[in-house]
Amino acid sequence: IVIMPWKYHDYQNACDYGFLNHLVSHDLQVIACSASRIRLDSSIFPDFEYRNLNTIRFTRAAADHAPLALGAICSSWVSSRVPYETTWFGVLCAAEYSWSPKSSYRSFKRRFAANYFGLEDASVIDTMDNLKSDRIWNEAIAGDNSTNLDIARARAELARKALAQLEQARSGVKRNQYNYSFVELSAGATLHRQRRYELLKTIGIRYYRASGLKSSRLEEVIEDIIADLVDLRTDLNNLMGRTRTLNKGIFKSIEVDKDVSLRYDDEKRVL
Repeated sequence: IVIMPWKYHDYQNACDYGFLNHLVSHDLQVIACSASRIRLDSSIFPDFEYRNLNTIRFTRAAADHAPLALGAICSSWVSSRVPYETTWFGVLCAAEYSWSPKSSYRSFKRRFAANYFGLEDASVIDTMDNLKSDRIWNEAIAGDNSTNLDIARARAELARKALAQLEQARSGVKRNQYNYSFVELSAGATLHRQRRYELLKTIGIRYYRASGLKSSRLEEVIEDIIADLVDLRTDLNNLMGRTRTLNKGIFKSIEVDKDVSLRYDDEKRVL
């Protein structure tokens, strides 16, 4: 019998995976199963800061229980048809720690940036860690309205900076540029989501504050709100257009062969 425990939540340290002690003490073989993304926190982009921590610590805990712990596997659950191209950082993190459980995460980030994207600067990988879109969303909708709005604004600014950093680094991307485009798209979608939430929270506040003013001033407030909504709709249309363009690359091999899209740009060969 081989037991395959699925644990998708991060624990503070490997000792919290104590159930492994119980399993191997009964001479049961074990394979640790983590997740590079799950439906609850990866609807736009994988929450790598959280997911990779889960993978690293669970895999290390399994390594400490060898030989009855046979190894580790990593799943990739998703909803909303989030492109698989956004998951490679987490998938390769699982491969890294399956082979080298004691590896440094900082070192892995540096090597991933160099080998996967051809980037000399690994700071863009830290930026990917900040695109925790669903955790951002869940934080924003918890608490009272004023707290929600402050969080939404702060998170929108974080997403805006992440998108700017990704766009700035694009010129240095020498490999897997197609997949990098999906990362940029996810950053744009995260920013849009936060801007939408911020706007929805402020509409009621702005209208309530202006309701006691003269009709001319109230009309100005309404016009400002409408202008913000139009701007948000334009942003959404642009995101949808970029999504359609990138998706064509997945499904039309004449544009981007699906296998090639996961390889280096200069390795366009048929396997």
